[in-house]
Amino acid sequence: MSKETSVWSQRAARLLPPMLACLLGACSTGQMGEPATLHAVQVVEVETRADILASRGMHEALAGAGVSDAAIADGSVVTARLMCCGPPESSNPHGFYNRDPKSLPLSVGDVIEVRLGGDSKVNEVTRVLQPANQADGPCWWDPKDDRLWRRVMFCEWMPTEGWVKQGGVYSGWYKAASSTAGGSGR
Repeated sequence: MSKETSVWSQRAARLLPPMLACLLGACSTGQMGEPATLHAVQVVEVETRADILASRGMHEALAGAGVSDAAIADGSVVTARLMCCGPPESSNPHGFYNRDPKSLPLSVGDVIEVRLGGDSKVNEVTRVLQPANQADGPCWWDPKDDRLWRRVMFCEWMPTEGWVKQGGVYSGWYKAASSTAGGSGR
């Protein structure tokens, strides 16, 4: 585990309740993007079933989206960051629903693709773009300068596959909803 990930984990406990309230679609729009857009993020926490059921925010968000208690398992919710590095609060972390954690197991450090919710839908994991243990893969924090804060996730194939770079306060790469109708980004 990198020093950066360890620092995140130590601080995550105090930040998780407000971050995971962002499972609701209303929180995900505006800052991250429009509903149904795809984003690349890095997993910083994998939630247990007990934690999900004990968290009023997470549990209510999933129930509001029609997810039954029986469908909730370890790994059904992950917290992921949109930006690296610096203090955890500068990473713009959000909660994401993993529909089937048995067939799509996630680990801290995985780079994943997520589809933003909207209205009563939750933000949802669509696939793993790069496993945590893959060194020198196609995805990285851009720019590649560890001294910088608020770097964004970039995968080398994004520009050729219809992903667009958004600038400003909530910068990052995304794929518009109109181009995601057939499934995930690749």
